[in-house]
Formats: sequence, structure tokens, C-alpha cells
Amino acid sequence: MSHIDVDEMITRSCVHAVLAQAEGTESNNLTNILMALLPNLLFHEVEAGYEYTTDLMIIHGCDPNAGDTSGQTPLSLAAIHGHQDIVLMLLNRGSDLEARDNNGQTPLSLAAANGHWGIVQLLLNRGSDIEARDNNGQTPLSLAAIRGHWDIVQLLLNRGSDLEARDNSGKTPLSLAAANGHQAVVELLAQSKLP
Repeated sequence: MSHIDVDEMITRSCVHAVLAQAEGTESNNLTNILMALLPNLLFHEVEAGYEYTTDLMIIHGCDPNAGDTSGQTPLSLAAIHGHQDIVLMLLNRGSDLEARDNNGQTPLSLAAANGHWGIVQLLLNRGSDIEARDNNGQTPLSLAAIRGHWDIVQLLLNRGSDLEARDNSGKTPLSLAAANGHQAVVELLAQSKLP
């Protein structure tokens, strides 16, 4: 058994024990009890990729749209870390598709910036705003271009993302890709500009 499996087993046991204890109390506010006993556990579970305990905590009242100190929600964290199954579960449990962190980035922006093609596709299929701009005026296409994620740039272009979108500095996805040395992305964007 791997170390991660042992960690998940311990976490599952702790969550089950806390929930069992909370259910026996007069107060029915399981969220407050759970979060008081295990601070930031929901965010830890999402980051670690523990779908079962994340789902269990949400079923028992943890807010799927709660933000941490940087404004990131569980959905944002799942998008950053590439946990597609958790993204799907959170969407099915009512997570806000367009929640923004303190930088103005949506889960789609974060998935695009971090190279998670499957999550980008899932969020687009669910209706995420393909042109959502962060505090720097950058769209998901701009963020994917900056990081050189060719496959995501192609997906976003195929879905109609604005090739000429300029950020707050006046830079397009093409100029951002060029500035960061991503030649394959530059070529893809340049070819997309041709009639």
C-alpha cells in the first residue's frame, strides 16, 4: 500500500469520526463542528485529490463555494491541481462555475494556466465563460499561451476564444506566447489568424 493510500485511509477515518460525533450533538450545524475540529480540511482534501472525503464533507454541510484567504474555492483548487473527478463532483454539488479568486481568476482560467486539458473541456462544456478576464485583463487563452499549453490553446481557439483579446498591458495571446518563448504556440496562434 502506498503512502498516499495510508494518508487517505487516516483522513477518511478522522472525517467519519468527527461526523459521527457531530451527528450526536444537539446542534445540527455540522459545518461549524467539523471545521472547528479540523481546520481547512476541505481544502486539504481537495488539494490531495481525496474525492470521497471531499464529497462526504459537502454532503454533511461544508460549503462548496467557501473561499480560502486567497479567495480560492474548492473548485478552483481542484482545477489548479488537475483533479478532474473532484471538479465534476463539485459541479454536481453546486459549486459556482464562475467563482473568482483574489486575482480575478475563474476555475477555467486556473485550469488553462496549469495545463489541465480535460478540466478545461469539462468547464467549457458546463458553460464557463471562455472570455473571463482576470485582474490583469488576461483570458484563459492568454494564460494558456503564457505557459505554452499548446493543446489548451488549440481547444480554446476551437471553442471560439478571442485571438485578439488584449490584456491590461495591451498584449495579445500571440505576443504573450512569443515573450515566453513558446514557439509552437506562437505558430498555432499565427496560423489561426490567417483567413
